[in-house]
Amino acid sequence: MKEPRPALENLCCLNAQCKTYGQRGQANLRVRKVYGADRIRYLRCGCCGEEFSERKGTALFNGKIGEAQAVSVIEHLDRACGLNATAGVSKDAVGRLLRVSGPVCYQLHDRLVRDLHPMALQFDEKWSYVGKKQRHVTAQDDRSQTGDYWDANSLDPHSKLLVSLVPGHRTADTIDQVVADAAERLASDAGLPTLFTDGEPTYREAIVATPCALRVGPIGMMPSVGLGRCATIFIIRTGVCDGKRKKADGNRQRRRWPQASPIISIPHWNSCGFVRLD
Repeated sequence: MKEPRPALENLCCLNAQCKTYGQRGQANLRVRKVYGADRIRYLRCGCCGEEFSERKGTALFNGKIGEAQAVSVIEHLDRACGLNATAGVSKDAVGRLLRVSGPVCYQLHDRLVRDLHPMALQFDEKWSYVGKKQRHVTAQDDRSQTGDYWDANSLDPHSKLLVSLVPGHRTADTIDQVVADAAERLASDAGLPTLFTDGEPTYREAIVATPCALRVGPIGMMPSVGLGRCATIFIIRTGVCDGKRKKADGNRQRRRWPQASPIISIPHWNSCGFVRLD
């Protein structure tokens, strides 16, 4: 059974010159025709006269495979399946869906993951590579597009929600971006979360240097030390930040993990602190 089409009230005109551009529920859209096996609606805006498919701006726009099959491919990719593991679909079709769904997912994440109240944030970097590993890169290769790449990320260890993700090289600039992005996504009335890192020394400077990290009230006002509670940054040298214990080789003996030690405390006062970015 096919999923029902979204109501017209949830759609909007996509013409940037239209006065109702991006505004839902304006009663300005009507169905001009229906086409394709999936019964896709071709819409017309009553304000500007622009006509467009209801799929425009989505990952399924101009797709050559069925909607249900495209959704299945994207779900397989989300579960870390390779391009060749999606049976019944050509490799080119899977690659195209991967390219077009990525930016759409990024926009959706950027809009929905806001005003968070996490008790803790866990920062880490995940290694990968583009084209070839760094040790195989030659002088003829474009080093800006080839070699080792890292996904700097922040995670809520309680809900497992991915808060921020910044791909790039493992540099101070990339870490500064992921810390600033995580701070921007926290609610203005959220308390300071406990922060965990994997031992990368750049995090200390990035967190302290986050814009408005210690701002309270008007611009330039700083909180007095000792007021309110503090958020503590922990560094776990082993790289294991979620507290999981792994089984030892063969005999399943419990390994001894070093204790996480606090390295810095950031003062917090009322609704401001690490969470505010003006």
